[in-house]
Amino acid sequence: MAMSAEGPRAVSVVLADDHPTMRDGIRSALGSEAYVVVAEAADLGGTLAATAGEQPDVLILDLNLGGQPALRAIPALLGSSPSTRVLVLTQDASPGFATEALRAGASGYLLKSSPSHQLLAALGAVVGGGRWVDPALGAGVLRGDGPAALSRRERDIVVRIARGLTNADIAADMALSLRTVEAQRARIRSALGLSSRAELTQWARDQGLLG
Repeated sequence: MAMSAEGPRAVSVVLADDHPTMRDGIRSALGSEAYVVVAEAADLGGTLAATAGEQPDVLILDLNLGGQPALRAIPALLGSSPSTRVLVLTQDASPGFATEALRAGASGYLLKSSPSHQLLAALGAVVGGGRWVDPALGAGVLRGDGPAALSRRERDIVVRIARGLTNADIAADMALSLRTVEAQRARIRSALGLSSRAELTQWARDQGLLG
């Protein structure tokens, strides 16, 4: 529970999901006096209004609200309610998408396929000031091991490494100095925790960078 001058109080929650059945399921999963749903929204405009109006402790946010992508709205949501913690609850199991959500300001990223006890664990973590990423996505997301962890140039370099180009080939192909390519390659290895060409190739394939 959150704290007030009078002691523990229920954590206020806004639910943002365009499926009423999903909202019903989340509300049932919360199920205790520790949480109170203060508003619900089915689209992005309603989510922005509910968050600004209620100033909830937590916003449980689907990233696809009636066809409207909500990821880019996270900074605006937090701007209107700075103390709100955003817990993304989505079907999208892409580690790169999770990384982008965390970088945008979300405190947690949970898959809708997760059991209800993980929802409660995620809520407890973000309410307590921590971060949570669905265990199915791996701890690498919290370290930023997705495409968003690299610049566009670095992603382009990874693609060329995966396709078998040498540093000299990459430098010529991208009109860069050899020293720049070597430095960027070292930064990529450090950021991703990968060293061999095979590991980088598999990472690029997993992230959909190879087409």
